[in-house]
This record gives sequence, structure tokens and C-alpha cells, in this order.
Amino acid sequence: MSNSESLIHEYQGNQFRLEKKRYSNNSAWKISGIVTAKENLILPSDYKGNPICGWEMNSKEKPLHAVRFLSIPDSITEISIQSRPFPNLEQVQVQAGNPQFSTDGQMLFSIDGN
Repeated sequence: MSNSESLIHEYQGNQFRLEKKRYSNNSAWKISGIVTAKENLILPSDYKGNPICGWEMNSKEKPLHAVRFLSIPDSITEISIQSRPFPNLEQVQVQAGNPQFSTDGQMLFSIDGN
């Protein structure tokens, strides 16, 4: 059996590329790319009952100019973004209870404030 699988998942009118990773007996997903995005980009917190714990975007991803609002769920505790994917972003929201990230509404911060 493969250690990972990839698929496209539609959520709130946006399409995400998900990658499943298996760690011992637990399964978790990460967002490995955004295929299509509307003005309001709400990241999913789970896929078929398994949590989405990470979000990764590499520098090869094209900027998503339509996105003005970004919402990050409390399940996402690892983020790695190597470019500026949302040049027109106006507002960031982090779901209450996220143990790793916070926001002032415009910027995303790690829980230690960086």
C-alpha cells in the first residue's frame, strides 16, 4: 500500500489539492496546492473525517489574484508558503482555538507573535 495519495477536493466553491500522509495508525491530510480560488478562500479542516493539518504552497504556484479573504481552521497547525500567493488579500481570519496561529485581521502570525 502507498504511503501517500493525492486528490482534488472541492470545498466552499474552491478546489484544493490534498495529499494524504500516514503516520503509524493515524491518517492526516495537507493542502499541497490551491487549484481554483474565489474571493473568499476558506480552507477545509478535514476530508472524510480525517483532519487537514498542514498547508504548503511552493514558489511555482501562480498568484491567486481573486482572493480577498482567507480563513484558516483550527486544525491547520503547519504552514509553509514560499511565495506571495494572494497579492490582493485584504483580510485574514484564524479560527478560534488554533494552537499555532493568530491574526490581527491583516497579517498571519505564529502563536509566538512572529
